[in-house]
Amino acid sequence: MKNLLNIGIRNLLAGALLCVALSLPAHSQEAAQTVEDDSWRDKSERQLRRELRDAEETFFDAFNEVNSHKQYDVICKTTTALGSRKRERKCQARFLWDYEEEMAENYARRSAGSPGPAPAASSDVQTKLDTLRAEMSSAMAEHADVAEAFAALNQAKRSYELKMQEEN
Repeated sequence: MKNLLNIGIRNLLAGALLCVALSLPAHSQEAAQTVEDDSWRDKSERQLRRELRDAEETFFDAFNEVNSHKQYDVICKTTTALGSRKRERKCQARFLWDYEEEMAENYARRSAGSPGPAPAASSDVQTKLDTLRAEMSSAMAEHADVAEAFAALNQAKRSYELKMQEEN
């Protein structure tokens, strides 16, 4: 159940970030579509993964600095998937971390036979995701450093993906 919840939330956040990218102002899109170089070919997968993580942190730090409310701050954590020893890094808004924690507590209470308060409705989560998308779009339109960090994140992600395709 929790794994399905994590997958659903991760897909919602990925979709929200994709929508933000598609709705960027023209100057930000041009920055994100700079001519691609081949420097990624000379780097290891590990190095590109580190560059991607650093670009993510730079973008989220820049966004967190200017967004309107701390519930929309994007926080990255290393977590262990339920039923696995594999650790993965996951970045999502504070309200999503809170929602996951609330869902897990409610699940534990119900499993123990004790009723708990009803979790936040998924429509509330969707509304907050829409607001997060608007916050990100606004931050990129109004703050050049956020738009530049987003463009650098897109380039780092593209380089990493190209390396992974080349190795497969």
